[in-house]
Amino acid sequence: MSYYPEFSVAVVDSQGRTIKFRLMRDMFFHFKRGPHEHKSFRTALNLASDSNAEEDTQPATLPFQHDGQTYLVHRIPFDDSLPVLRSASNATIRETISRHPAQLSDASRRSMASNSQLMPQNVILFGPPGTGKTHRTVDEALRILAPELLLGNPHRDELVKAFSRFSANGQIVFTTFHQSFSYEDFVEGLRATTTDGQIDYVVEPGIFKLLCERAAKGVVESEDSFDLALAKFMQKLDASDGRITMETSTGKAFSVTYEGGRLFRAHPEKSKHEATGHSTSMDHVRRLFETGDSSNIYRLSYVKGVLAYLKSTCGLPDRPAVEIASANRKQFVLIVDEINRGNVARIFGELITLIEPSRRAGMPEALRVKLPYSKELFDVPDNLHIIGTMNTADRSLTGLDIALRRRFEFVETPPDPTLLDGIVIKGIDVEQLLSVINERIEVLLDRDHAIGHAYFLPLKEEPVLDHLALIFRNKIVPLLQEYFFEDWQRIQWILNDHRKKREFRFVVTPDLDVKALFGTQTDLDIQSTRWRLNAQAFTQAASYVGIIDANSTPYVVGPAGEAIDEENHVIDDANAGRA
Repeated sequence: MSYYPEFSVAVVDSQGRTIKFRLMRDMFFHFKRGPHEHKSFRTALNLASDSNAEEDTQPATLPFQHDGQTYLVHRIPFDDSLPVLRSASNATIRETISRHPAQLSDASRRSMASNSQLMPQNVILFGPPGTGKTHRTVDEALRILAPELLLGNPHRDELVKAFSRFSANGQIVFTTFHQSFSYEDFVEGLRATTTDGQIDYVVEPGIFKLLCERAAKGVVESEDSFDLALAKFMQKLDASDGRITMETSTGKAFSVTYEGGRLFRAHPEKSKHEATGHSTSMDHVRRLFETGDSSNIYRLSYVKGVLAYLKSTCGLPDRPAVEIASANRKQFVLIVDEINRGNVARIFGELITLIEPSRRAGMPEALRVKLPYSKELFDVPDNLHIIGTMNTADRSLTGLDIALRRRFEFVETPPDPTLLDGIVIKGIDVEQLLSVINERIEVLLDRDHAIGHAYFLPLKEEPVLDHLALIFRNKIVPLLQEYFFEDWQRIQWILNDHRKKREFRFVVTPDLDVKALFGTQTDLDIQSTRWRLNAQAFTQAASYVGIIDANSTPYVVGPAGEAIDEENHVIDDANAGRA
């Protein structure tokens, strides 16, 4: 194995940006990686370089993760002009590139696609409401499943289509936690069914267990031989009025009805149960096919009969495919929106330990547990990644369990007012407007209760004052009421109302004649306890400019609330200047 001393290093992130480093150790110094990881990573990169030693630019090794980003590393010809980071702290040379995946070398594209060696990721995107956390889960999922799609500044529609494809084939599962969500929904629980008036309880796996089972196989439904045979079985049922006749392992005739899912009904012919049938598990059919283990299988003769029919009529092979090597398994992603809205410790249960990357199946310190309902041994595969979102502003929620928090990486998703750059409505700089509001919220409350840029993004399509007024009236002001427990004076301070003329204030105190209301016999000391919204202020451009600076309105206000410049011209959205 060669060490390739004549090569420097280029690191490409998921947006196509490149950082060049003089030496490999400079890259590890920049990303604050330890010496053990340095050695193993260098070995992997050298192996990739050995297999393509004649290429001028060596291919990328397997992607690595840092702060929620996926990076690819290339060898490049040695450049002694690049600084040594240990003597010139973080003085890297940066350049922006835009390479479409089709322009990458075959070796690079193969390397990007072969991301099965990624450490399992547990990431929570946290931030105030409206900062695009759920929006960002699309990018985060694709960084894991298809990082090459994020190179070259792709259009959002392309990413959403790719996300939908992965969701359709089962590689992405999206769910939302809420107060009623439980362990039984997430992992497994008991479900009651009735047969001949008798109640049966069957173990119903939850969304996480189902995804773990799929990830452990490493194939999607469209590539799974049992699922393909089951799809043909459903087609035959549709063509046979929903019922197919077959035989048990002892030669007795019975018919089957099945509507998908995990249960089917077996109707023995010439029996008192022919009409109602027996509820039987399709999971047992799958388990018998994949493992050959018939222990603890309920109504085994019917299970064997269905399995024999799938093999003889629906194309199911006699034996399951050879287990896929860990390096070739597909990656799977579970997205949990609003992860802190549920009782997280109760939902995850014993899985709090199993989701830790070092405890996953295939890892040196892997662990398995026995599930409480099915009594099955269970582990979490290392090709399953969890992405959560967490709203930091919802005061009705408790913080995450400390044990769970330790097992996730937290990536802050703050408001980004720069995404509103260029939106100017009648002299109102919306980017600056949001920045000033959030600065005041951070002083009076905290940064977890900022206002996200997503509230204002619709103004890009419709940059008119009426739309801005609608956003403020229906979203921003109610959110401030929630943040400040209806402390209207602080809301006034956030909106700078206390320094505006009364007609431009969003929140005002109505004139109150205490004597007229209560008479002179009462001794009441009422001081500004009543507040109301000033509907007229929402239609005045000066009301919004005054949020930024009440003393620097760059125009006068006309009779209809329009902004008029010094030359008596109405300022429209196209030629409005900065406030």
